[in-house]
This record gives sequence, C-alpha cells and structure tokens, in this order.
Amino acid sequence: MASGINLDIFKIWGDKERSEFIAVCQSALQKLQNSSLVFGSENSDLNYILYEMCSQCMLGNIPAESVVSALSELLHLHNEIPSLIADILVVLDTESQSSESHGLRERYFNLLRYCNNKIVPEFILKERLEFDTLGDAGIMKLLRNTQTKFIKTKTRLFYKQQKFNLYREEMEGYAKLMTELAPQTGEEPNVEYTLEVMQSLIGCFNLDPNRVLDVILESFEYKPNLSYFFTQLLHSYFSTSETTSQVIGFKFSFYQQGDSKETPLSLYRITAFLLKSGVMSLGQLYGLLRPDDSKIVEEHKQELTNAQLYVKQLNS
Repeated sequence: MASGINLDIFKIWGDKERSEFIAVCQSALQKLQNSSLVFGSENSDLNYILYEMCSQCMLGNIPAESVVSALSELLHLHNEIPSLIADILVVLDTESQSSESHGLRERYFNLLRYCNNKIVPEFILKERLEFDTLGDAGIMKLLRNTQTKFIKTKTRLFYKQQKFNLYREEMEGYAKLMTELAPQTGEEPNVEYTLEVMQSLIGCFNLDPNRVLDVILESFEYKPNLSYFFTQLLHSYFSTSETTSQVIGFKFSFYQQGDSKETPLSLYRITAFLLKSGVMSLGQLYGLLRPDDSKIVEEHKQELTNAQLYVKQLNS
C-alpha cells in the first residue's frame, strides 16, 4: 500500500480502478502544488505509483492506451508531470534492456510511442533517452543522420580549438616581458610586482620558463646597475639554482666555439654578481665551463714545452 492506493488495482485494471488511481494521484498532486516533482523529497509515493503503473503496462497487465488516458487526466494538475514521466521511462528503458524477454522490450516501445507528444513532449524524450532507443521505437526516423549531426555539434561546441597565431602571441609576450625588465625610469623596479607580472605573462602567452630566464639574464647584462633587483628576482623566480647555472654555462660554451666572438665582459660581470649573491654556486657552474680540466693541464704542459724550446733557441 502506498499513498492509500492498493497496488493490486494494476493487475485488475478497469473503470473503477482507473478512477481510484486518478483520485489518489490528484490528492497527492494537490499537496505538492508548491513543490518540485522532480527534485522534491515529499513525492516518493507519487513516484512509486506512477512507476508501478508504467511497469505493469510494460509487463502487459495494462494497455498502453489506458495508461496514457489516465495520465492525461493529471497533466493540468502540475506542470512537471511530463518531466516526471520521462524520468520513469528512462528507468524502464534500462530495465527492459537488461531483461531477456523480447516481448517486454516491445511493450516498452509501444508505451513510449503512446506517451510521445501526448504525455511527454518529443524534445524531452530526445533529451533524456538514448538515440538507439528512440530509433528502435520509431520516434526518431533518421537515426544515423541525427547521430552524425549530434557528434558534429558536440565537437564544434566542446572540442574544436579556436584559431589563433601562437607565434605572434608568444612574441608579444616576450616583448611585454622585456619592457617590464627594462624600465625607463631611474627608480629600481619592485621585485614582487615584477614577479607577479612575469607569472601572468607566462600563463597568458604560454611562454617557456627557461626562455624567460634567458631574457632576464640578457636584461641583466644590459642593466648591471640593477644588480640587486635582478639577483633578488632570480632568487624568487627559481627555487633551485641549477637551471640558472646551466643557462650561464651554455652562454659561456657558445662563445667557446671556434667561429664565435670573444666572450663579452658583461657575461663575466653578471656571473660574478650571481656567484656573490648566492643565486648559483661555483661548483654548479664549474663543470659546465670549457675547456675541461684535463685539456687545461695539457695546454699548460704544451705552454711549458713551448717556453722551454723558446729559451733553448735564444741560448743557441
């Protein structure tokens, strides 16, 4: 027994049972006028009655046309009746699919066709039920076309990337970064503010953090008078000094190549500032410098040999 109705009436359905069902549902709906049938917590009995009726129809105990006729009497009592019935049809869809009875599935399709646009608007059914179910029931005529259109629409809405010029956006980000690191005023920039701007630029323009470090060091070379600002900025930018030493080591290695220019004095100067301020240690940098110790020893020996030969030539 639920909400004062005997559920056995669904097994002996007739005019008397139909009237009893409608009366009980009308009484329950009048109490729920200001409540939601879909999200409310006081409508469990009503949900159960409606579910049981539709379930008995699927079992073959009540004709689908009788179910629709009774439900149509309730539509004017609450505007959420169609949504509630749609939820019940979704549950029955799952139950009928898991059943081995072929007749159960066919009776469900029959109920679904009767409810379509009479109890539940077609757009709600398309919103809640699977396309395959709607196609098998004959509600959705062009199933394959609809599925293709749905996939294309979903792809366009959720997966398609916006077109933009990554290279141009990245270059703009580095330009803004260099502007922040090369202030035109005589005052020394604020470290915390500059760090915040840098982080925003990295996120906004998808800048490479290692290239950002290289830009900082290049700016430091051209602005050695701002040594305190740059050393504090580097302390805050990287929690470890290993990356900074690697970039500096790469710069020195670049100038050691045969066709490169002489190592600029500015690079030696900022390296001294970085070592003195503790941004990096000599031990981290030493292994990255060229030439290697073994080659230095060899060159030293060669220099001594050349010097000795030179002295002999002078004395001969």
